[in-house]
Amino acid sequence: MAWLAVVTWGMLAGFTMSLMLGTVFFALLQTSIHQGYRYGMAIAAGVVLSDVCFLVLALGFDSTVSRIYGEYKGLVALIGASALVTLGLVQFFRKPPHAERGRRRHLNAWQCAGKGFMLNIVNPGNLLLWLIALNTPVTIGLAFGSKVLFSSSGLVAIFLTESLISWGAQKLRRWATPVRLHRLDQVVGSVFVLAGLQMLWKYWM
Repeated sequence: MAWLAVVTWGMLAGFTMSLMLGTVFFALLQTSIHQGYRYGMAIAAGVVLSDVCFLVLALGFDSTVSRIYGEYKGLVALIGASALVTLGLVQFFRKPPHAERGRRRHLNAWQCAGKGFMLNIVNPGNLLLWLIALNTPVTIGLAFGSKVLFSSSGLVAIFLTESLISWGAQKLRRWATPVRLHRLDQVVGSVFVLAGLQMLWKYWM
């Protein structure tokens, strides 16, 4: 596959991952709204760094992931479904943020980067996403160097997309009240729970 196609598919994969609503997305919105987009970009940098760690593992297991998944796809589905349901319930029942912005403790840029890193690294589903991305019909036959190029393009897309989300979040200051963000949190939590239950039904029922 030509390098331009590899870069294009990698960018599309990274863009898609960035738009998957989750804890990082809400942290990005919250920080950008309260502290400005530069601090949101620090969170995005932390997310990219954690994705680099995932990619090191994903590329290391790349040669055996198809065999492992074929043998243990039921267990993988159970673990993934459990993670989705747990994350969904945590988001659904999370207490809404305090309405008084003045009492919110602001983080410096390094702390924001650490926050983005930790929020992303604790979700094993992100590793699974990279494993899947590196073993799709588009990437399964690529040489190792091309997969590194694909992954690097994805990381660039993730950082650019999340930086744009952070910049755009400042425009939502009037709309993004604590109550509305809490309602959005509940909607996404419900989607995660339903996705986990659907996964269990598909592989175990």
